[in-house]
Amino acid sequence: MAPGDPSGALARREIAPGTPFFAGESAVFDPLPKLARCGTPALILHGAEDAVSPIAKARGIFSALATADKELVLRPARGHNALSWEPPHWQAIARFVGGRKVASA
Repeated sequence: MAPGDPSGALARREIAPGTPFFAGESAVFDPLPKLARCGTPALILHGAEDAVSPIAKARGIFSALATADKELVLRPARGHNALSWEPPHWQAIARFVGGRKVASA
């Protein structure tokens, strides 16, 4: 078992994606309830051709975010690891971050 994964939940899910969590594991490993408490601005960048993490997961994460200040950017013809290779990736980040007000101390 990996450090920080005492029950082996992450290892099981890597070996058999879609494996349900055991009792009590969901509270630790399932991100959706945590995202439902997220009130900070959020940018989700996702490759439209991602074979590792389907678009439905990105949409689910986006929907679960509690914040109204969120954006989902689907990059056409991009897979799981090919998002940051071209300027549109960085332009989306700059546009999102640049549109936010910074609170003064």
